Amino acid sequence: MPDAMIENSTARAAAHDPYERRTPRPPWRKIAIRLLRLVVGALIGAGVGFGVHHVISPNYGTRYIAVPLPAIPSLPSLRAIPKEPIETKVGEQVVYSNPGSRGEVAFTVTKITLDGKCTEQFASGPENGHYIFVDLTVETSPDIGPGYGTGLFNPLNFSLMGPDGVTQTGNALMSNQTFGCLSRGRALPVVLGAGQKYQGTVVLDARTTSGALTLAPLGGGLRNADSWKWRLGETT
Repeated sequence: MPDAMIENSTARAAAHDPYERRTPRPPWRKIAIRLLRLVVGALIGAGVGFGVHHVISPNYGTRYIAVPLPAIPSLPSLRAIPKEPIETKVGEQVVYSNPGSRGEVAFTVTKITLDGKCTEQFASGPENGHYIFVDLTVETSPDIGPGYGTGLFNPLNFSLMGPDGVTQTGNALMSNQTFGCLSRGRALPVVLGAGQKYQGTVVLDARTTSGALTLAPLGGGLRNADSWKWRLGETT
């Protein structure tokens, strides 16, 4: 048999010698592993994340240890921040453009009546203390599509910030009493047609007659969406 083959056979036999004396593992290793498991379990329970690293030891082969991972920063809020309302005067025309659609709606608040009086026979007094009538003229461009500006002048899109800084939202401004205050002929349509002109009145049930009245057609919840603000008590 060649000498090289004899040497290889001897090396393999030495590597797999069942009688080879192995170095016993020290007892402190088991104790350390148990302590490590307790610490890792406690930290995981506290919400700390861990990764795993392997370490090669000359005496005991490959060992694995848990290593705390760096904290993941929280993502910024995805909620869009609307623009500040545009200061607008009574009698000043403004233009609304629906994002992503063609066409425009030009409208003007021609008059704001504080403590307005209902005209319908069975109308009742305001629930919140004061009726505010917002008179508007509206004109649409001929290229708007069906449903463009639907609910644009819905009372839910209005809000009123009083002199004390408290804001009354559209849910409160649109009480049940506002529906029967004026005749239906004075209400603006829910759906606006192309190339049309309208004139109507929005009735609000407010707790105050001073402050700033805001119209946010998209509810004020979209970035770069325009909204407008009128100071109550101002005239044209």
